[in-house]
Amino acid sequence: RRGLIADDGGSDVFDISPGRVTIPPYQHVYCTVTFAPSAFQNYSAIVEINAEGLHQSIMKDRSLVFDIQGEGTLPTISIREPIKTTVKNQPVIQFNRLLLGQSQSKPLIIQNTGNIRAKILVEMHTPDSSFTLYAPDDTLAMVVEGAVEKPATAYGYFLPG
Repeated sequence: RRGLIADDGGSDVFDISPGRVTIPPYQHVYCTVTFAPSAFQNYSAIVEINAEGLHQSIMKDRSLVFDIQGEGTLPTISIREPIKTTVKNQPVIQFNRLLLGQSQSKPLIIQNTGNIRAKILVEMHTPDSSFTLYAPDDTLAMVVEGAVEKPATAYGYFLPG
């Protein structure tokens, strides 16, 4: 059976499992407290653990009480390069004029500016195949390992059309 812990926000964002358990003398039991925030805010709750079968007057002095806290947050990313922006303040990668058959690369640097891991999807919508987006080997290694410690870079290629 699972035990729900009421928090100060009135919702069930904390859960403890098992909610009821019998512990043999001089033994211990592992419980799991799960935190599943539903909004971008701070949460706190009070956990009270009581032994069953005790008289009410004794139970108050024998209960274990402690606080749990959690914060609901969202991933945050920003574009470090290109620095140039459109009139609507959107980043823009501006390529030079090139002769047919030539190509030019420019970096796109995306940074996780938040305090939690951010999973991103980079998509490029283009009417033709003039642009190509790829991640350099060092970026791919960071993604495969699951830990990005520096800004990831992807390059756009201008290919002959």
